[in-house]
Amino acid sequence: SAVFRPRFTLQETMDTDDILSHLARIAKRGSGGVVLKARDLPGIRDAVGHLFEKNIPTVTLVTDLPGSKRLSYIGINNRQAGRTAAYLLAHAIRRPGPVFTTRSQDNFFGETERFTAFRRELNRLRPETDVVDIAGGAGLPGKTRPLFDAALVNHPTPAAIYSMGGGNAAILAALPGDMQSTTPFVAHDLDAENRALLAQGALTFVLHHDLRADMTTALRTLAAHHGLHPEPPSNGLSMLQVITPHTVGR
Repeated sequence: SAVFRPRFTLQETMDTDDILSHLARIAKRGSGGVVLKARDLPGIRDAVGHLFEKNIPTVTLVTDLPGSKRLSYIGINNRQAGRTAAYLLAHAIRRPGPVFTTRSQDNFFGETERFTAFRRELNRLRPETDVVDIAGGAGLPGKTRPLFDAALVNHPTPAAIYSMGGGNAAILAALPGDMQSTTPFVAHDLDAENRALLAQGALTFVLHHDLRADMTTALRTLAAHHGLHPEPPSNGLSMLQVITPHTVGR
């Protein structure tokens, strides 16, 4: 049986130089594999290729690096998630106005896939509804709130919100009191904050997948690369779950 001794590098935000430095150290000291969440940038794709040349396989988690030498992408189908969010909000919108979308970064491929699919499907279902995109908050309340406040200056009554990047309590706090309970809101991931907001009825839907199952798939994929598992999983995609306030209880 395979034994994995994980090393973690976990930060709320990392610039490209930090990521490249970490990957270079891994390439130098060696590793059985890398599970990577990173922005889709040429330098990072090149670093994954360098790891591959040293027989250090990489799997991407949550967001992909298309065109790189990663073994597999592990996570939800982000295009499906974007279309699902559009479908849910198209049926939940009750007043005119744009839909706000929030993304943590411009260069996360997964969020770009969600956004592109969301905008295309919403345009098909509700062609009269514009999309106002807010990117760069890194999912952090202190960075997300000013960006959201600035968008509200020109668009004070959004019809709905699709948050791909977190900071949801701060987003809700930016809305006038009467709009906090009347603005359909789709978020991602059933973390502690979103669970509490759902229970309060502040979020309408949460799109969720099982991160534990994703990590199991990632480790099996790395083990298979080294001949320690019969074969890699045929598909690294997670099942998308739609969670409502009634699912978590109120």
